[in-house]
Amino acid sequence: MRPLDELILKKQVLLNSDKPVRARNAAEQLGISEAQYVALSLGDGAVELDMQCVKDLFDQLASCGELMALTRNNEVVIERKGIYQTPKAVNEALILVNKDINLRLRINAWRYGFAVNENGRQSLQFFGADGVAAHKIYATDLTHKSIFQGLINRFKLPETQAKLLEISPAQKIESNHPKPLNADAFKQAWRNLNDAHEVNNLLADFGLSRLEAYALLDHQDAQRLQADALNTLFTLIAEQQLPIMLFVPNKVATQIFTGHIHKLLETGPWFNVLDPGFDLHMSLSGINQAWRVTKHLKPTDSQEPVQATHSVEFFNAQGELVMFVYLEPDANKKPELYTRWHTGLESLSRLNKTEE
Repeated sequence: MRPLDELILKKQVLLNSDKPVRARNAAEQLGISEAQYVALSLGDGAVELDMQCVKDLFDQLASCGELMALTRNNEVVIERKGIYQTPKAVNEALILVNKDINLRLRINAWRYGFAVNENGRQSLQFFGADGVAAHKIYATDLTHKSIFQGLINRFKLPETQAKLLEISPAQKIESNHPKPLNADAFKQAWRNLNDAHEVNNLLADFGLSRLEAYALLDHQDAQRLQADALNTLFTLIAEQQLPIMLFVPNKVATQIFTGHIHKLLETGPWFNVLDPGFDLHMSLSGINQAWRVTKHLKPTDSQEPVQATHSVEFFNAQGELVMFVYLEPDANKKPELYTRWHTGLESLSRLNKTEE
């Protein structure tokens, strides 16, 4: 039997088992990427999409009505129902800023796309060159199914036989110190930030990863939190009904949630938010570190006061940022909410039992 045929057969065995394994885990069991796993079903539940027309496809998604947006990394999965309205191309990325669907998509780094039908559940799934999932779009009960299927028919490639895709290994990015590090200069530059979006450029200028940078900063600017900070933080947010802005990034997509959270549930190794139209799944075993981070942003208008923004950032064992949480921007301007958020983060810091 050819290796490809053997993989197809093994996939069928997994799909027909009493407890079917999720695609990401099934691919790992077979020793292939998730994109390759999906491609095993080409012609039998999956069709390949024309990746030259991704922007055009996204321009048409609003006509489908409600869809479910899913973005994930190894440790966090975010799912949000809404309408894919007004996508805009900015610097080789696609940006959607809507009440429910808020995305930053590096579509220029996406290589594979599929329309998948899993026992009647339809989705569009996109992957990077390394075969890792970038972003997925699922039809819901409120989706205009005929329009959704029409888009698939319009943007699919001609039918192809099942194949194993050529996958490029992910490149490991090493920290790079272009010159002897001046810690005092970095700490001063951090204090002189004008905008939170300047952080990545600042880190690049000094050749620092986020964790390296936070270890250098004074405690009032960055402090590592206790091991159970994730549970404690989300319980605080839900109990005090604090509006938040939450980001879940992978290397080629970021999905953002803004609003309140309510129902929390811990199931095995996962800590979950299970609200109408919004689900969040966080791996308790995979999230390795939590840091409270403060940015003292200096407005361009020197007459305005310095604005301190406080966030909590979560990392995996590889030091990758997997989720970060802010108080919702408008709430920052409301003294009562700002004080409750700041007080809550201070309590997390006081509970910190990590050796400094």
